[in-house]
Formats: sequence, C-alpha cells, structure tokens
Amino acid sequence: MKFRFISTAFLFALFTMSPPAEAGKVYDWDFTVSATDSVNGVTATLGNAGGLSGMGYTILDDTDQGITVDQPSGVAVTGTYTIAIVFSLDVDDASYQKIIDFSDYDDDEGLYASSDYFHFYNYESTDLEQTTFAPGQLMSLVLSRNGATKKTFLTVNGVRRWVFTDSDDFGIFDEANNVMHFFQDDGNDTENPEGGLVKSIRVYNRALTDPVVLAAKVKQCKKLKKKFKKAKKTKRKSKIAKARKKFKKCNKQLRVLKVTGSLSTL
Repeated sequence: MKFRFISTAFLFALFTMSPPAEAGKVYDWDFTVSATDSVNGVTATLGNAGGLSGMGYTILDDTDQGITVDQPSGVAVTGTYTIAIVFSLDVDDASYQKIIDFSDYDDDEGLYASSDYFHFYNYESTDLEQTTFAPGQLMSLVLSRNGATKKTFLTVNGVRRWVFTDSDDFGIFDEANNVMHFFQDDGNDTENPEGGLVKSIRVYNRALTDPVVLAAKVKQCKKLKKKFKKAKKTKRKSKIAKARKKFKKCNKQLRVLKVTGSLSTL
C-alpha cells in the first residue's frame, strides 16, 4: 500500500478551520436599534418604555424596568441554550442584582450580580467572589447550559468564571410561554439592578463547550502535531501512520467542539 504524506498546507487548514458563525441563533436584540429581535421578529417588553436610544436600553434605579420576553412556541429555548448579553451596571456593591430569571418569578433561583461578581443562586459552587466588573464597565457575559448533561457555565469577557451541574433544573425556562426575564426580580426592589445599560441580548438553541475543555483539546492537538512531525523525520511508515492517526482523531474532535461549542461561533 502506498503511503501518502499530509501536506503542511493541509495540516494548517485542518488545525485552524473556522466554525460557521452564529449557528443556532434564535433571538438577536440590538437595543441600540429596536426592541424587536432580528431573527424571529420577537418583540421584548421593556419596563422603561422610553429607555431605548442609540446607546442601548437604559435601566433606571430600582424601578422594575427590566426586559421580558414571551417566547413563541415554535422557537422557544428551555433547557439547552446559550445567552450572550452585552451590558453595564451602574453599581458594583449591591447585595443582589438579578440578571436572568428563569421561573417567571416563582423562585428566587437565577443569575445575579452579587457585589462585583456573578452568582447563580442557589449553587454554592458559583459563589466564588471573583471581581469581574466595575460600575459603568461594558462587559460581555455568556451563560451556557447543556440540557443533556445539565452542565452550566458562565464567561465574562471571554474568561470562564465558574461551571456547575444544574441538577435541580433551576436554569430551565419552564413557565407559561417559557417566559424570560432580564434585569428584573419579582417585585423586590432590593434585588433589581440599581441602574444600567443593555446593548444587546442574543440567544442560541445550543450549548457551548466549556472554554477550559476546549483549550485543553487545542493543547492536546498541538502536542500530537509535533509528534507527527517528528515521526515523519524518522521515515518509519508504521510510526508515521500511528502518529498521523492520533493527530487526525484529535483534530476531528477539535473541529466538532469548535463548530458546536466555541465562543467564537457567537
């Protein structure tokens, strides 16, 4: 059997292949333009009717002026999703400021800003007290949940802050119309954001791969690539074939992770 070497160009293309952008996007609200999303035409209900401007949607202090979305049945996300929000908060020392409510206010559980870090109540593993933002600082927050594994993680400005298993299903939109509430609590003014600005909210019907897991796979593939190059120098067909097989397998796994779950696909 004639052995064929893989060209350097092919290896480079294989290793750096970019995933398709924005696969699985369900909603895209650009609040610098409109309260209606550009994907399925779903209009968000704004507590502050006059809060839209070219800067985004302004949330005033403690006045129940968050964002509510009644999801259409045909496109509603429930237990598997990725939510990407670009926003800022005016205060970083409040006890709790609710960012996402999943239960239509039936439960306190949800994503909060607590002091200057983000916490998913009531999971202690997310209560890490890591400084993540300052007052008025624009940030990109991503919350992703895999409905099959229940693995849930949060990134802020591309850095993973925590990961946990949502065994109690607190992070599922399971009420009537799978309603979503952003930046508003259940009438408890002490847990509403004390002012802020929301630039955009994007929602996807797929979960991302934990960035730490993805980084580990990239590192593994790089090592296997080096081993494959060394094997080629030996000119031993069996050794080359073995190294080639491992490298190709790793890259195949990496491509799947990138296509289905990389932050770069948002």
